[in-house]
Amino acid sequence: FNYDGVVDIQDAADFFGTGLYDTGNYNTPLGSAVAAVPEPSGLALLACVGGMAVVAYRRRSVRSAGFQPAA
Repeated sequence: FNYDGVVDIQDAADFFGTGLYDTGNYNTPLGSAVAAVPEPSGLALLACVGGMAVVAYRRRSVRSAGFQPAA
Protein backbone atom coordinates (compact mmCIF):
# COMPACT_ATOMS: atom_id res chain seq x y z
CA PHE A 1 0.00 0.00 0.00
CA ASN A 2 1.22 3.47 -0.70
CA TYR A 3 0.48 5.20 2.63
CA ASP A 4 -2.37 7.32 1.28
CA GLY A 5 -4.87 5.58 3.55
CA VAL A 6 -7.05 4.40 0.67
CA VAL A 7 -6.96 0.93 -0.87
CA ASP A 8 -7.72 1.18 -4.56
CA ILE A 9 -7.17 -0.81 -7.76
CA GLN A 10 -3.61 0.48 -8.06
CA ASP A 11 -2.78 -0.98 -4.65
CA ALA A 12 -4.29 -4.33 -5.68
CA ALA A 13 -2.26 -4.33 -8.90
CA ASP A 14 0.92 -3.58 -6.93
CA PHE A 15 0.10 -6.40 -4.52
CA PHE A 16 -0.38 -8.97 -7.27
CA GLY A 17 2.50 -7.64 -9.37
CA THR A 18 5.21 -8.15 -6.77
CA GLY A 19 5.49 -11.84 -7.52
CA LEU A 20 5.15 -12.73 -3.85
CA TYR A 21 1.43 -13.47 -3.80
CA ASP A 22 0.57 -17.16 -3.45
CA THR A 23 4.16 -18.38 -3.71
CA GLY A 24 4.29 -20.31 -0.45
CA ASN A 25 4.82 -19.63 3.21
CA TYR A 26 6.62 -16.31 3.61
CA ASN A 27 6.36 -16.36 7.40
CA THR A 28 8.57 -19.33 8.19
CA PRO A 29 9.41 -20.05 11.82
CA LEU A 30 12.81 -18.80 12.92
CA GLY A 31 13.55 -21.74 15.20
CA SER A 32 15.91 -20.89 18.03
CA ALA A 33 16.69 -17.38 16.74
CA VAL A 34 13.87 -15.91 18.84
CA ALA A 35 15.13 -14.29 22.03
CA ALA A 36 13.25 -15.14 25.19
CA VAL A 37 11.99 -12.10 27.07
CA PRO A 38 11.33 -12.62 30.76
CA GLU A 39 7.96 -11.68 32.15
CA PRO A 40 7.92 -8.93 34.75
CA SER A 41 8.07 -10.44 38.19
CA GLY A 42 5.79 -9.67 41.09
CA LEU A 43 8.82 -8.75 43.18
CA ALA A 44 9.77 -5.90 40.85
CA LEU A 45 6.20 -4.60 40.93
CA LEU A 46 6.18 -4.80 44.71
CA ALA A 47 9.49 -2.90 44.89
CA CYS A 48 8.10 -0.13 42.65
CA VAL A 49 4.97 0.22 44.76
CA GLY A 50 7.08 0.27 47.93
CA GLY A 51 9.35 2.95 46.50
CA MET A 52 6.39 5.10 45.55
CA ALA A 53 4.94 4.66 49.05
CA VAL A 54 8.22 5.80 50.64
CA VAL A 55 8.35 8.88 48.41
CA ALA A 56 4.72 9.72 49.18
CA TYR A 57 5.30 9.29 52.92
CA ARG A 58 8.36 11.53 52.87
CA ARG A 59 6.54 14.23 50.92
CA ARG A 60 3.63 14.07 53.33
CA SER A 61 5.85 14.23 56.42
CA VAL A 62 7.77 17.23 55.03
CA ARG A 63 4.53 19.11 54.32
CA SER A 64 3.09 18.35 57.75
CA ALA A 65 6.25 19.71 59.43
CA GLY A 66 5.33 23.19 58.23
CA PHE A 67 7.72 23.43 55.27
CA GLN A 68 6.25 25.38 52.38
CA PRO A 69 8.14 25.00 49.10
CA ALA A 70 8.96 28.20 47.21
CA ALA A 71 6.55 28.94 44.39
